[in-house]
Amino acid sequence: MPLNRPTEDGRRSRRTRETRERIVDSALDLAAEDPTARLTAERIADRAGVSRRTFFNYFPSVEAAFFAPVQLLLHAAVEQLEQVPADAPLLETLARAMTGAAEQEPLDRLGRCADLGPRLPQLRGSDLEQWEAADAVLTEAFEDRYPHLTSFEARCLAGAVIGTCRAALFEWQHGPERSRGDVSAAALHDLIQTALTRVATGFAPVVDASETQN
Repeated sequence: MPLNRPTEDGRRSRRTRETRERIVDSALDLAAEDPTARLTAERIADRAGVSRRTFFNYFPSVEAAFFAPVQLLLHAAVEQLEQVPADAPLLETLARAMTGAAEQEPLDRLGRCADLGPRLPQLRGSDLEQWEAADAVLTEAFEDRYPHLTSFEARCLAGAVIGTCRAALFEWQHGPERSRGDVSAAALHDLIQTALTRVATGFAPVVDASETQN
């Protein structure tokens, strides 16, 4: 029986993804090497081994390329959202979607983006625009999945998810994990899951298991 060969569309999709990731990684690498040097499309394209025209085929601006991990994670979460059964509880659905998204779009890029962004003067404020764009993507996804929600309620839900992710990122950057030297993607993933779980439980007091045994 002959082996199944990847289709032309599959190969093209893989090449597109690889080129996009190479551009994003190049932007992050350049920022890490010298945060004081201005990031330009030319520098990023040259590092990624693509033309300036190719860069703009993938991203409309340097800011969009640098903060792409935010958009890629949220778009992956929307894709995962569609895979969760429609009758699954709301907060469980969100947690499962974010877990699947983190497996599809590794969080190390998001962590690097969050860590490096504040060090680059030219990108100051651009992160807010990217989170607002992500908020719009999630709002539309929630309106499609939960037609009983009003637009206001869908925006509230999207804002809660975005706020949870940003709080987890802040804790990952400045909390105990950083002081202990744990700056891994796994640590960031755990913080996001913990934050979503706490939201799902209504921030109920955490009971120490040892106390319940006494």
